[in-house]
Amino acid sequence: MNSDFLYILSILTVLGAVLLIIIGGLYLFSLFSKAAKKRYEWFVKLIKPRLLLFSFLLVLISFVGSMYSSEVAGLEPCRLCWYQRMAMFPLVIIFLTALIRRDNKVFRYSLPLSMVGVLFAGYQYYLQLTFNPLSPCVVGGLVSCTEKYIFYFGFVTIPFMSLIAFLYLTVFGLISLKRKNKSS
Repeated sequence: MNSDFLYILSILTVLGAVLLIIIGGLYLFSLFSKAAKKRYEWFVKLIKPRLLLFSFLLVLISFVGSMYSSEVAGLEPCRLCWYQRMAMFPLVIIFLTALIRRDNKVFRYSLPLSMVGVLFAGYQYYLQLTFNPLSPCVVGGLVSCTEKYIFYFGFVTIPFMSLIAFLYLTVFGLISLKRKNKSS
Protein backbone atom coordinates (compact mmCIF):
# COMPACT_ATOMS: atom_id res chain seq x y z
CA MET A 1 0.00 0.00 0.00
CA ASN A 2 1.49 3.29 -1.11
CA SER A 3 0.17 6.38 0.60
CA ASP A 4 2.06 9.64 0.71
CA PHE A 5 -0.28 10.93 3.41
CA LEU A 6 0.41 8.00 5.75
CA TYR A 7 4.14 8.31 5.00
CA ILE A 8 4.06 12.00 5.99
CA LEU A 9 2.17 11.07 9.17
CA SER A 10 4.81 8.45 9.94
CA ILE A 11 7.60 11.03 9.57
CA LEU A 12 5.72 13.38 11.92
CA THR A 13 5.28 10.48 14.33
CA VAL A 14 9.00 9.71 14.36
CA LEU A 15 9.84 13.38 14.95
CA GLY A 16 7.21 13.50 17.67
CA ALA A 17 8.59 10.35 19.30
CA VAL A 18 12.09 11.83 19.35
CA LEU A 19 10.78 15.02 20.94
CA LEU A 20 8.81 12.97 23.47
CA ILE A 21 11.99 11.10 24.43
CA ILE A 22 13.82 14.42 24.84
CA ILE A 23 11.02 15.80 27.03
CA GLY A 24 11.00 12.63 29.13
CA GLY A 25 14.77 12.71 29.49
CA LEU A 26 14.71 16.37 30.45
CA TYR A 27 12.09 15.63 33.09
CA LEU A 28 14.10 12.71 34.50
CA PHE A 29 17.31 14.75 34.59
CA SER A 30 15.40 17.59 36.26
CA LEU A 31 14.88 15.29 39.24
CA PHE A 32 18.66 15.13 39.80
CA SER A 33 20.12 18.33 38.35
CA LYS A 34 19.30 21.97 39.06
CA ALA A 35 20.42 22.98 35.56
CA ALA A 36 18.14 20.39 33.96
CA LYS A 37 15.33 21.44 36.29
CA LYS A 38 15.65 25.04 35.07
CA ARG A 39 15.54 23.85 31.44
CA TYR A 40 12.51 21.68 32.12
CA GLU A 41 10.72 24.51 33.93
CA TRP A 42 11.52 26.82 31.00
CA PHE A 43 10.05 24.24 28.62
CA VAL A 44 6.89 23.89 30.73
CA LYS A 45 6.52 27.67 30.94
CA LEU A 46 6.92 27.89 27.15
CA ILE A 47 4.48 25.12 26.23
CA LYS A 48 1.79 25.42 28.93
CA PRO A 49 -0.08 28.38 27.37
CA ARG A 50 -0.21 26.49 24.05
CA LEU A 51 -1.35 23.09 25.31
CA LEU A 52 -4.97 23.55 24.24
CA LEU A 53 -3.99 24.47 20.69
CA PHE A 54 -1.40 21.67 20.42
CA SER A 55 -3.85 19.14 21.83
CA PHE A 56 -6.61 20.17 19.46
CA LEU A 57 -4.29 20.02 16.44
CA LEU A 58 -3.03 16.62 17.57
CA VAL A 59 -6.50 15.10 17.97
CA LEU A 60 -7.65 16.68 14.69
CA ILE A 61 -4.68 15.22 12.78
CA SER A 62 -5.29 11.86 14.49
CA PHE A 63 -8.96 11.96 13.50
CA VAL A 64 -8.18 12.88 9.89
CA GLY A 65 -5.45 10.22 9.70
CA SER A 66 -7.76 7.57 11.11
CA MET A 67 -10.61 8.45 8.77
CA TYR A 68 -8.23 8.64 5.80
CA SER A 69 -6.86 5.19 6.63
CA SER A 70 -10.25 3.53 6.71
CA GLU A 71 -12.36 5.59 4.32
CA VAL A 72 -9.85 6.61 1.62
CA ALA A 73 -7.08 4.02 1.84
CA GLY A 74 -9.56 1.23 2.59
CA LEU A 75 -7.74 -0.14 5.63
CA GLU A 76 -10.29 -1.96 7.78
CA PRO A 77 -9.83 -1.19 11.49
CA CYS A 78 -9.46 -4.07 13.92
CA ARG A 79 -11.12 -4.37 17.30
CA LEU A 80 -8.31 -2.57 19.18
CA CYS A 81 -8.29 0.18 16.55
CA TRP A 82 -11.98 0.76 17.29
CA TYR A 83 -11.24 1.05 21.01
CA GLN A 84 -8.56 3.62 20.26
CA ARG A 85 -10.99 5.53 18.06
CA MET A 86 -13.53 5.51 20.90
CA ALA A 87 -10.93 7.21 23.08
CA MET A 88 -9.70 9.66 20.40
CA PHE A 89 -12.76 10.78 18.46
CA PRO A 90 -14.62 12.49 21.34
CA LEU A 91 -11.45 14.42 22.11
CA VAL A 92 -11.80 16.34 18.84
CA ILE A 93 -15.07 17.89 20.02
CA ILE A 94 -13.91 18.20 23.62
CA PHE A 95 -10.71 20.06 22.68
CA LEU A 96 -12.43 22.21 20.05
CA THR A 97 -14.97 23.31 22.66
CA ALA A 98 -12.23 23.91 25.23
CA LEU A 99 -10.17 25.87 22.70
CA ILE A 100 -13.11 28.10 21.83
CA ARG A 101 -13.92 28.64 25.51
CA ARG A 102 -10.23 28.81 26.51
CA ASP A 103 -10.95 26.20 29.15
CA ASN A 104 -7.68 24.72 30.43
CA LYS A 105 -9.57 22.55 32.88
CA VAL A 106 -10.36 20.23 29.94
CA PHE A 107 -7.24 18.21 30.72
CA ARG A 108 -8.86 16.94 33.90
CA TYR A 109 -11.48 15.26 31.73
CA SER A 110 -9.36 14.32 28.73
CA LEU A 111 -6.56 12.69 30.70
CA PRO A 112 -8.47 9.47 31.45
CA LEU A 113 -9.35 9.04 27.76
CA SER A 114 -5.75 9.60 26.68
CA MET A 115 -4.47 7.15 29.29
CA VAL A 116 -6.94 4.49 28.13
CA GLY A 117 -5.78 5.19 24.57
CA VAL A 118 -2.16 4.65 25.63
CA LEU A 119 -3.10 1.25 27.05
CA PHE A 120 -4.94 0.06 23.93
CA ALA A 121 -2.41 1.47 21.46
CA GLY A 122 0.51 0.15 23.50
CA TYR A 123 -1.04 -3.31 23.72
CA GLN A 124 -1.76 -3.41 19.97
CA TYR A 125 1.76 -2.28 19.15
CA TYR A 126 3.06 -5.00 21.50
CA LEU A 127 0.92 -7.52 19.59
CA GLN A 128 2.30 -6.35 16.26
CA LEU A 129 5.89 -6.66 17.44
CA THR A 130 5.63 -9.96 19.32
CA PHE A 131 2.55 -11.79 17.95
CA ASN A 132 2.12 -12.95 21.55
CA PRO A 133 -1.43 -12.03 22.50
CA LEU A 134 -2.45 -11.78 26.11
CA SER A 135 -5.96 -12.26 24.72
CA PRO A 136 -7.14 -13.06 21.17
CA CYS A 137 -8.20 -10.19 18.96
CA VAL A 138 -9.84 -11.59 15.82
CA VAL A 139 -13.60 -11.64 16.43
CA GLY A 140 -16.60 -11.56 14.13
CA GLY A 141 -14.95 -10.88 10.79
CA LEU A 142 -12.76 -8.01 11.94
CA VAL A 143 -9.17 -8.01 10.79
CA SER A 144 -6.41 -9.24 13.06
CA CYS A 145 -4.93 -6.73 15.47
CA THR A 146 -1.48 -7.94 14.44
CA GLU A 147 -2.02 -6.84 10.81
CA LYS A 148 0.59 -4.26 9.81
CA TYR A 149 -0.96 -2.17 7.06
CA ILE A 150 2.04 0.12 7.11
CA PHE A 151 5.52 -0.49 8.45
CA TYR A 152 7.72 2.53 7.87
CA PHE A 153 11.32 2.82 9.07
CA GLY A 154 11.14 -0.69 10.49
CA PHE A 155 8.92 0.24 13.45
CA VAL A 156 6.18 2.76 12.59
CA THR A 157 2.74 1.19 12.34
CA ILE A 158 -0.70 2.73 12.75
CA PRO A 159 -0.90 1.66 16.43
CA PHE A 160 2.54 3.22 17.00
CA MET A 161 1.22 6.49 15.56
CA SER A 162 -1.78 6.22 17.87
CA LEU A 163 0.47 5.44 20.85
CA ILE A 164 2.60 8.54 20.28
CA ALA A 165 -0.51 10.74 19.92
CA PHE A 166 -2.02 9.38 23.14
CA LEU A 167 1.32 9.71 24.96
CA TYR A 168 1.48 13.38 23.95
CA LEU A 169 -2.07 13.96 25.16
CA THR A 170 -1.18 12.27 28.45
CA VAL A 171 2.00 14.32 28.87
CA PHE A 172 0.11 17.52 27.98
CA GLY A 173 -2.55 16.62 30.52
CA LEU A 174 0.02 16.00 33.23
CA ILE A 175 1.84 19.25 32.41
CA SER A 176 -1.43 21.20 32.52
CA LEU A 177 -2.25 19.80 35.95
CA LYS A 178 1.20 20.63 37.33
CA ARG A 179 0.88 23.48 39.80
CA LYS A 180 3.40 26.26 39.98
CA ASN A 181 6.26 25.57 42.32
CA LYS A 182 5.86 27.87 45.34
CA SER A 183 9.65 28.21 45.77
CA SER A 184 10.18 29.60 42.27
